[in-house]
Amino acid sequence: AENKIYRSEDDGVTWEIVFDAPKKINDYFELDHKTIFITGDKGMIYRTTDSGDNWLDISVDTDSNLTHVTAKNLNDYIVLAERKQVYHTKNGGLNWNNYNHDNYYYTFDVLYFNNKYIFGGGSGIIGTEYRNAHVYYLINTSLFTLENNILNEAGYAFHESESTKAESFFSFTKFFNSNDQLLIVSHKRLSSKYFNENTPYFTTNDTIVNIFEENDILSIFDLAGNYYELGYSEFLAWKSPYSKIDYSEKNIGIEKLNKIIKTDYGYAVGSDKSRIFKVKVKETESNIKTLTATPEIEVYPNPTTDVVNIHFSRMMQVESLEIYGITGNLVESNSYSDYTNNIIQKTDKLTTGVYFIKIITSNGVFHKKIVKF
Repeated sequence: AENKIYRSEDDGVTWEIVFDAPKKINDYFELDHKTIFITGDKGMIYRTTDSGDNWLDISVDTDSNLTHVTAKNLNDYIVLAERKQVYHTKNGGLNWNNYNHDNYYYTFDVLYFNNKYIFGGGSGIIGTEYRNAHVYYLINTSLFTLENNILNEAGYAFHESESTKAESFFSFTKFFNSNDQLLIVSHKRLSSKYFNENTPYFTTNDTIVNIFEENDILSIFDLAGNYYELGYSEFLAWKSPYSKIDYSEKNIGIEKLNKIIKTDYGYAVGSDKSRIFKVKVKETESNIKTLTATPEIEVYPNPTTDVVNIHFSRMMQVESLEIYGITGNLVESNSYSDYTNNIIQKTDKLTTGVYFIKIITSNGVFHKKIVKF
């Protein structure tokens, strides 16, 4: 239900309603295991400090719908309202300061990072492009910080979409604090820097829902249930938007993901129609460490002239291999039904340049870059 908070104390076997909010709930923030903030329509904000047994009304006097909330501590927190409003309190909600960024239209997400709040707001559509019989709308997203009661513009993000629906813009920007490193999501793009024309970014198949970092592995989930793994240190060191990064990809079989949290057994995944799933994407933690230490695939010789060997660190079922040009055009596609640890791919018909190989296996999807001389 859109205005109820449920709690389970037996690992999801049974659930009880611990709060029936007077208005629709839009967001929540967990400061610790006992302290939770929720925001909702018409200025609604509630807080619990005992895991939901009791709730304190600290609502803002506004007709705006509050979309996001985050907190520095029990007294200092910030909420975003629809479109232009930002509300901030330093005394537990007794008084609120209202900041209005007049030149921008939407605010998307907020995070407390490096002793300041950072959030995103956008000016909407700034242009159009026509590609492959589709119209793409260019959307500019400015990033702001709130520090010492001063609102500053920190940079900007950029996104393109086939949708013109205003409500779809709200999910474009998200922020994550990963080991004191700011990671920025703009719809399907993940970067460790503010987006501009020189920013390298990792692209997923659908809107990014959540990311996690553990044992130098960056795990990414998107809305369609796709799960990606890539090296965290390699991602942070990524400097050029014209270079690629190695990663693996598979689908966990759950669509329309909206919330994901890390648990002792893996992940708890919230989906549409009030469904919650337990997901384990790795059998043991040692598997993650092994994946970090030993690459799944080696491609050699690289650079190449006539042929490349694609060697797997263990036997696996190979389904297909695709080669793409630097602009993303499909150059060659081959189907397989072999259980193998090595593929020999001819490259003699390729022209000189950079190519990207996509290998679909029973263990996931892998990507490698090759250079043809």
